[in-house]
Amino acid sequence: DPSLCWNRTLAMPLIEAGAEKFVPIVVKGFFEQLKGVEVSGRTIDLTVFARRSAKRPGTRQWRRGADAEANVANFVESEQIVEFDDGSMSSFVQVRGSIPVMWSQVPDLKYKIPIAIGPSGRSEAVLKTHINTLSKTFGKVTAINLANLTGREGKLSAAYASAAAAVSREVEGFTFVAFDFHKECGATNYANLAKLWDRIKDDYASYGAWSKPVGSAAAASTQTGVFRTNCIDTLDRTNVVQGMLARKSLERELSSRGLLAEGATFDSASPELERLFRAIWADHGDEISRQYAGTGAMKSAFTRTGKRDLAGLLDDGAKSLTRYLLNNFRDGAKQDALDLVTGTYRPERDGTNRSVTKMSPAIPLLAALFLLHAARRNFLASVESLSDVFSPYTMRHVWLLVILALSIFNAVKTFGRLLVDRPAYRRDLAVVWKS
Repeated sequence: DPSLCWNRTLAMPLIEAGAEKFVPIVVKGFFEQLKGVEVSGRTIDLTVFARRSAKRPGTRQWRRGADAEANVANFVESEQIVEFDDGSMSSFVQVRGSIPVMWSQVPDLKYKIPIAIGPSGRSEAVLKTHINTLSKTFGKVTAINLANLTGREGKLSAAYASAAAAVSREVEGFTFVAFDFHKECGATNYANLAKLWDRIKDDYASYGAWSKPVGSAAAASTQTGVFRTNCIDTLDRTNVVQGMLARKSLERELSSRGLLAEGATFDSASPELERLFRAIWADHGDEISRQYAGTGAMKSAFTRTGKRDLAGLLDDGAKSLTRYLLNNFRDGAKQDALDLVTGTYRPERDGTNRSVTKMSPAIPLLAALFLLHAARRNFLASVESLSDVFSPYTMRHVWLLVILALSIFNAVKTFGRLLVDRPAYRRDLAVVWKS
């Protein structure tokens, strides 16, 4: 699949010269393998392999949603492979990708960036193409939307649901499921994921998994459908649900081979497998998040330990702040590098005279600190005793500080988009849509 080959553009001279067989395929994503894990007296090898698409590559804020060709940002195939000691094996594939309508969210120093949504007609066409592409590869498609159904995210979820309703009437085998993760699970009540499972378990049972039984003459079964999961970033909430589906798949395979009682969970049968399974899926989520957002995944403490506690909440807060700094002040250059490596930007096609006006955020910050420091010194110099604090002369300095602070806040709010690190090459792919 050329969309998964990250060095195809770099290797094009060799490919065009007929030497494609000498080009090693570079896949970006995740790989981890557990060897010889004991379950009920037998051993299994567990492999998790994620493959990130090189179509619409990018960073968290500069690549959102779908483009005109129905490529979506942060599209990743995740495959869980189980190999048993008798030679049999199974594979379960699921995918994630940014909400597949036309939308954008351009950094402007605000912590909560406004979401802009493109025309509904174009989004319906893009979603239909996207689902048809998935259907050709995986069969039926169950799309799980974990974004909020109210507030800022709610407008985007409504646009997705509207487009999905239109597409489901035209594309056979497409199912759309909306589950407001934050409303249902809150910060700690993840047991409510059972509500989501009840809505998708029939699709899960019908899709099955690829499975190769013992003996070369035996026929392998195939997976007939795929779950496509997203939240707003397609990272944190998505990781939790993908981990749940991977767990269900592994339990099904263990049960089918008599290593686990029907309907049982493997935490009691093999505490070691429980610990390692949590670790490998937490590592998977962290790495996918790191490539897109610059930090490990939020909520990964739950995936790793099964608990949602204060330490996990504090860790999420630190990651959220780090993402804010990276997305605003570092990701523009990273976006340019990704566009250049993948051929999204080509100098011979798009021109080489590319520049973007950037103002270092240090300039207004230093100016603001200098002015605040000067005002503070004048204020302190005017106060000789407690009675001077409320004198007319002193109060003028207090109001000066207030007006100065409000002016700085307003300037950042108005000109914040000029202070972020913006990409220089394919600015047209970070479109600010107007609904």
